[in-house]
Amino acid sequence: LGRLSVSVDVTAKEGVCDVCTPMLTVRCSVLEDKLPDAFDLICEVLQNTDFMQKEKIREILLQTNERLRQMGVMAGHAIGLTTVLSQYSARNAVASAISGYPLIRRTARLVKDYDASFTEFISLMQKLQTETICRSRLIYASVSAAKEYDISALLKRFPEGSAVPPTAGYKTTLPERMGYQIPAQIGFAVQGWRLPRSQFGFDAGWRVAAKLISLSYLWNVVRVQGGAYGTGISLKQNEIKIYMDGDSHVFY
Repeated sequence: LGRLSVSVDVTAKEGVCDVCTPMLTVRCSVLEDKLPDAFDLICEVLQNTDFMQKEKIREILLQTNERLRQMGVMAGHAIGLTTVLSQYSARNAVASAISGYPLIRRTARLVKDYDASFTEFISLMQKLQTETICRSRLIYASVSAAKEYDISALLKRFPEGSAVPPTAGYKTTLPERMGYQIPAQIGFAVQGWRLPRSQFGFDAGWRVAAKLISLSYLWNVVRVQGGAYGTGISLKQNEIKIYMDGDSHVFY
C-alpha cells in the first residue's frame, strides 16, 4: 500500500448552515494487482480492530494528547479559526469538534480519567464498528485510476445494517467569546463575521477587497509597524474570518 488512512470528513450543501453530513472516510492508494490485498486490509481494520487492548490504546492517546497540546500552542490561529467558524454552521461545528479546541479538551480529559472512562470509550468504539460501518450508511465510493474498476466485491463484504438520515443538525457548545492560556510569549487573536448574502451579495470584488486588506493594511500596518508575527484575512462564500498573532500584550 502507498497509503491507508481513516478520517472524519464533513460536507454540507452550499447555502445550508443548519445541517451537515459527517462521514467516516477511508482512503487507500495501491497498485492494481494489489487491490484484493487492500480490500482484505481495509475490512480487517474497519471490522476486526481489537479495542480491548487497554494499554496500547493508552499509549496512542498519550501520543495524541501531546501532539494536540503542542498544536494548541504553536497553531493558536488555526484553533481560533475553527472556534470562530463553529458558531456559524453545523458543518463548522463538527469540524471544530473533530480538529479544534473541543478535541484538545476532550482528549486531555480522557487521558486524565482513562481508567475510569475506558469502558464507556470502548463501548462507543465498538458501537461505531458494528453499527456505522455498513452498506446502508454508505454515502459514496469512488476509484481514481487509468481505467474503470469494480469495487462491489469490497462493498459486499460489509453488512447491510440500518440506514440513518443523510443529514443532521449540530451546534457548538463553545461560547461566542472565549480564550485559553498557552505557555508562550505570544498570543493569537481571531475574529469572524457573517455577512448575510441577501444584504451584501457575493462576487469577485469581495476576494479583491480581502487581498487588498491582507497585503496592504494587515501586513504593512499591523505586522510591520505593529510587530505582530503574522496577520491575515480569509474569505469564503459561507464565512469571513480574520486572524492575527503577535506579542501577547498586543490587542487588535
